[in-house]
Amino acid sequence: PVHLKLERIAWFENRLHRVFVTLTSGETLAIGQKLSELQEELKEHPQFLRCHQSYIVNLDCVEALDESCFKMADGQMVPVSRNFYKQSKHAYYHYRLK
Repeated sequence: PVHLKLERIAWFENRLHRVFVTLTSGETLAIGQKLSELQEELKEHPQFLRCHQSYIVNLDCVEALDESCFKMADGQMVPVSRNFYKQSKHAYYHYRLK
């Protein structure tokens, strides 16, 4: 397994039956774990939020939330799906206010 420092991870994306990790450096790595497994492993880390069927985002790397996505520190957009929006918005603002 790849051991990455959590603060180096900007988000996880599930596509083509693989999970890709985007690092804060902009580098992308493919890993062999399922998003659901990652979500389970990260549940003690409140900065990691499942915001979409295919994404887990690191709230430390989020600049802003609009109606359909998180704007990341590097300018990229990570989608927030309608199913996860209310929970994502709550988690984002709650986390920001800490």
